[in-house]
Amino acid sequence: MKKLSTALTAVVLTVCMGGGSLLAISCSDSAGGSGGDDSVTYVGSKNPTEAKAVGDIVFNDGSAESYSENLNLSTAQQAAAVAVIFYTAPTANYDLGSKTLGVGLKHLVGKPWARYTSDSEKAIGYENKLDGTFGMPNALSETDGSSNTNAMKILTDWSSENYPAAYFAATYTVNGFTNGWYLPAWKELSALYEVKSVVDRSMSKLALNPNCNKLGAASGHWTSTQDPSTAINAKYVVSGGYLLSGDKNHSDAVRAIRAF
Repeated sequence: MKKLSTALTAVVLTVCMGGGSLLAISCSDSAGGSGGDDSVTYVGSKNPTEAKAVGDIVFNDGSAESYSENLNLSTAQQAAAVAVIFYTAPTANYDLGSKTLGVGLKHLVGKPWARYTSDSEKAIGYENKLDGTFGMPNALSETDGSSNTNAMKILTDWSSENYPAAYFAATYTVNGFTNGWYLPAWKELSALYEVKSVVDRSMSKLALNPNCNKLGAASGHWTSTQDPSTAINAKYVVSGGYLLSGDKNHSDAVRAIRAF
């Protein structure tokens, strides 16, 4: 697509969200050129560089759409959705920095944090350090699930069988968004649960997207944060936003998040 001229004399912006239509931006340059090659169309009314807000639906071109009760997204728009924004700035309860975070639409249910069927399998992240050696667990960040997930990704036994929860999050792919996803740290997941009703409200506008599962559809979700005081446990968040610590082999739901 042709790069837009820096000398613009006219900008025409057309938005019709009631019928789920796309955003059209038309520009003309100082030489009298117009429309045509300088026209950009986004799926959502917020362009990719515009600041996003909690509850915004993000599409596969990086654009976004804010929730409104009367929002009516087309089938194509719903299919292009990739995430819902849940964090944009420090709140009274959670300071995760200035990053903007979105949650993937699909969840995985009934998966353990790490595999364990016998004591011989303690070396695959079930007990103590992720590499099976004794000592403090090494996926301990409370605010950066990306670093916790990366600690698992570099292991020689990294696989969907050995680390089901983190593997799902790290390999999550939707509409071309294949990189940057990870299993949230416990404060990231708690921040998500703090606005769960807002996120689910936005997800209700994606009823035609078969890969969209509301947060309320699961009773709890794994975090990537190991419990530093109990080697065989990792932390998870349940309905109501309560933080618990549980055996890494118990089954729970999993969500992927990423920065936008």
